Amino acid sequence: LFDSLSRLQELENLKLLNSDQTFELQQLPSPTKFPRRLKKLTLLNTSLDWVHMSTLGKLEMLEVIKLKDNAFKGERWKTEDEGFPNLKVLHIGHTDLKVWETSADHFPKLESLFLRHCTVLEALPPEFGEISTLQEIELYCTSSKLVTSAREIQQNFGSDLKLLFDPPE
Repeated sequence: LFDSLSRLQELENLKLLNSDQTFELQQLPSPTKFPRRLKKLTLLNTSLDWVHMSTLGKLEMLEVIKLKDNAFKGERWKTEDEGFPNLKVLHIGHTDLKVWETSADHFPKLESLFLRHCTVLEALPPEFGEISTLQEIELYCTSSKLVTSAREIQQNFGSDLKLLFDPPE
């Protein structure tokens, strides 16, 4: 599959959806196996370990990542240097992620962050308050701790950061 994808160099939008709940993708291919113009990537039920997000971080044209329903699993995600240079939108849904460690440098162009059903995530990385391009954070069915950390980021960032909560507090 991934050898074939590398030949689709003009492809900009890719969805990898796993409908077999008993199958777990062990890893992602190297960044060179992805189409070089890929701008939008959606993963669903791929059950990858968070360590493999570093592969996606090396896709230089990627602007939107949607990680839906168990796309990644594990309690900890630590981002790596020089990752996600053009990412503008990050959507994470239904995950068991508990601790997220990152730097503002790892998301230099992030504009929108959407977290849905991330019920065990304890807090947003405080470094998100240093991302000058960040415009909005939307939290849907998350913990009250996560909401509190988003409010702290908004206070440090300034009133220009839009926060949306559902259900509202």
